[in-house]
Amino acid sequence: MSAAIKPLAIKRILGRLCKCRDSGWWLFAEILTLIFHSVISAALPTLQKPVRLFNTRFISTLWVKSILKRFLYLGLLLSCFTGLASANPKVTILLSGNNPAYEKLASTLATSLQKETTSLIEITSHTVQNPEKSLPESIKAADVLVTLGPSATSLALNAPTKAKIISTFITQNAMSKLIAQHKSADPNTNNRLIGAVYLDQPAKRLLQLALLINPELKQIGMLTGALSRSRTPEFRQQAASLSIAIDTQSLEPHDNPIKILEPIMANSQAYIVLPDTADFNRNTARWIIYLSYRYAVPVIGYSNRYIDAGALASIFSTPEQMGKQAAEQVIALLKEPSETPRFEHPNYYLVRLNEKVQRSLGYTQLDETVLSHQLNALEKAWTKSSRQEGLEHNE
Repeated sequence: MSAAIKPLAIKRILGRLCKCRDSGWWLFAEILTLIFHSVISAALPTLQKPVRLFNTRFISTLWVKSILKRFLYLGLLLSCFTGLASANPKVTILLSGNNPAYEKLASTLATSLQKETTSLIEITSHTVQNPEKSLPESIKAADVLVTLGPSATSLALNAPTKAKIISTFITQNAMSKLIAQHKSADPNTNNRLIGAVYLDQPAKRLLQLALLINPELKQIGMLTGALSRSRTPEFRQQAASLSIAIDTQSLEPHDNPIKILEPIMANSQAYIVLPDTADFNRNTARWIIYLSYRYAVPVIGYSNRYIDAGALASIFSTPEQMGKQAAEQVIALLKEPSETPRFEHPNYYLVRLNEKVQRSLGYTQLDETVLSHQLNALEKAWTKSSRQEGLEHNE
């Protein structure tokens, strides 16, 4: 048998690499072999004269041809190994419905991934229409699943996939409930690699914004509902660290909102609105704005709509900002496979002010850009301080 690697040997090796001799991969290996063998044969016709090597001795052209063939066949094998080992990472975006905000986030996410990575990423997106239908193959085969909204997150948690999951457009409370439900239904949920970019702004950021609006602030009011009351301990802890007293009450479905709200507003120097159920938000919004004017108490909302309704300030993250943050998590996971998804509050946000309310309540000195810069500076200082404390603790 010749020492050169034969086409049949290459075909066998390729078939073993693909681990499926009876599938289309075997035919693919055979076709590749024929193509490369034809190219080699055409490129290396039999020469009539021997080759002089280093001007010292003559080498048979057949020997040179054999050596070159070996290198070319070896290159083919290595390229097959590389192709199999470095398959493009797969990212699937799963939307809870046809919502313009979801579409903006998904578009920003896809664009950010394509800009920030040098490797080719296979990005697909699907909208949850009928959870009962069979799942698309791209969801099952994904390396990372990015979900937009609670319905998509629930579907991803149930999906037969080992993909890492990053949930967006979801509150911290809703995420906790979904994970708890799936843990009780499937103990293996504990082993799923799950993270999130929450809709909620962190308590410390909201309280610090209230302090920037009114540096003399000593007491702040807050009303909670079925979803937001779980955040009360977080706000109490952060308020205590900033030497602020917090008056918070819980509103039940049968309660009269104005009877609960009025004492809070009358005794507070600022009021923070937390998002809750649609019914809660709708039933309390107009009374919050009405009482804030009666008692001249600045309201800090969580959306553009609150600004339009009459809040002094709002702080929120846009779909584009959440898409950017989700992309940063995805890139980190793809660059370092051992990395696990993180549960994060928004890193990027906007501060908006209502100029008419500023004039009405006497806060004309406030500026959106200045407030944003001040908040960013404070948060960088907190992060630096936390790191230093961590280093001292480790020492």
